[in-house]
Amino acid sequence: MDYLPYFIGSGFLIVIIIVFNSRKQKSRLKEFSIEPEEAPSLLMVQSVERKLKAIYGKLFENGVKSGDNNGPAASPRKQQLIKELEQLEAAYADKKISLKDYSEKLQNLQMKVIDL
Repeated sequence: MDYLPYFIGSGFLIVIIIVFNSRKQKSRLKEFSIEPEEAPSLLMVQSVERKLKAIYGKLFENGVKSGDNNGPAASPRKQQLIKELEQLEAAYADKKISLKDYSEKLQNLQMKVIDL
């Protein structure tokens, strides 16, 4: 009978710990679920990188952008596509367009480059 208050007290303490831990976990889960909506999707970033790699491979020698690539040997159509790519990259770098729009415009540009 002397142990009954200790059992009741320890049971009450365990319930309090579980309740506070549950609240803490819910707040962590809420922060975790809100954060990815604001951050760019990893798959979207990888998609943009693949599109840029494909475009650079077609427009530039060895897929590397350098000052030599825009020489007189490049066709007017190719020079126009390079200019369009540079404008698109500048707009994204200045945060004038979102990652989703950037990806869509790169997709359109990639289709034009394939026809080149």
